[in-house]
Amino acid sequence: MSTRSRRRFLVSGASSLAALATLGGCSSPGLTGEPAAPALGRVWISNFTDRARRIEVRVLRDGGVVHERAYDVPAARKSGEPGERDVECAWSNEAGHHVVRARHAGDDEWTSLDLTADSYPSEAYGINVAVGSDVSETDAISMAAATDPAVVECGSRSS
Repeated sequence: MSTRSRRRFLVSGASSLAALATLGGCSSPGLTGEPAAPALGRVWISNFTDRARRIEVRVLRDGGVVHERAYDVPAARKSGEPGERDVECAWSNEAGHHVVRARHAGDDEWTSLDLTADSYPSEAYGINVAVGSDVSETDAISMAAATDPAVVECGSRSS
């Protein structure tokens, strides 16, 4: 390839990349270096306390409520295993800005986990809502995100 045609090739390649980047715009993750918004998979409630609990769960995607319901969760077993209840998967696995909220039925305050792309860079997450703890006597609600393939799809069960 001659020097002149090599320059022409390099200039046309640079022009094509610049045009592609311009077409992508600010909302295109990957081209701008911004992380993609994650998808929300399975949400489940684990109760570590010695009493059954009624827990309200609200799921938002991009600011809109996609699921809201109260769940009765059985008490922890004598063996120490938590009582568990899956949250009905009423949302699709599409990516977006997800916020999962939970509270004891009738309480005013929500505990929230905000799945922002900056804080949660994986493609998909499952969320565990824990009532109480296996190391304390409290009935406080906490949440944790998981990327295990067994929990990132709606309706899946962990092993």
